[in-house]
Amino acid sequence: MRNLKLLGAEIVKIMGDLKAYWFNYLFGNLNVFFLFLGIFYAFQKSNGTAIDTFNLLIGLMIWYYGVHAIDLIAIIIEEEAEEGTLEQIFVTRSSFIKVLFNRIMSQIIFDTIKGVFVFVLCVITFKIPFSFIKSINWLWTLIIFFLTLSGLYGIGYAVAGLSIIYKKTTAVAGTCSNLLLFFTGIIIDLDKLPKAFIYLSKVLPLHWGMNTLNDLIRNDFQLFKIVRSSNFIYLIISCLFWILFGVFIFKICEEKARIKGTLNQY
Repeated sequence: MRNLKLLGAEIVKIMGDLKAYWFNYLFGNLNVFFLFLGIFYAFQKSNGTAIDTFNLLIGLMIWYYGVHAIDLIAIIIEEEAEEGTLEQIFVTRSSFIKVLFNRIMSQIIFDTIKGVFVFVLCVITFKIPFSFIKSINWLWTLIIFFLTLSGLYGIGYAVAGLSIIYKKTTAVAGTCSNLLLFFTGIIIDLDKLPKAFIYLSKVLPLHWGMNTLNDLIRNDFQLFKIVRSSNFIYLIISCLFWILFGVFIFKICEEKARIKGTLNQY
């Protein structure tokens, strides 16, 4: 019940921001749309099949969510530290992990509200047939989508841990975001990349998530074929690794800051 109240409070806060600054958010969404549109035409995906175009769009949407997944927690910590309230959150009755979880969930809900708008615009502009959109099993597609996203939040926890120590890590988050966009096969085929980036791509959950989604579509959404595939297994392994690694780095950095007494310094 307490978690629901915390989540409700975060949602009310975000919806209040949306109501107050709707004009800015509108143009923010249009900015994302024009970015997607530029990528779509720059990489000549307009000549691909409906499946290729849809895979590109899904990849861009995961990247859109993933940018927030990587930098959200770090931004929260930086803002709280700047206001001098970070240490107070760590000593509240609710654990800091729960507070972060509720903020993450509210941000996902908010991103979804904005993302649907961008997605519909892209479907129309990219000329993806409505019959193809109807044929998609959205339940399994979204399960794989958010499973992939969970691994990116693991990376976000690691970046957030660094922000406790180094205070400013937005450049690290920006580097991770660029790696996800350009070096995981979303817009550039992996066989066109140097081997070092191919190996790097295969460490990240987005690569395996995109491969799994592609397998799902090409196998007519027969999930029993997908769960036994190597792509899905590697996706699970990659997500678990990054979640555990991210939380581990976060806790190590938190403990180090507590020992040094720099938890609330900015």
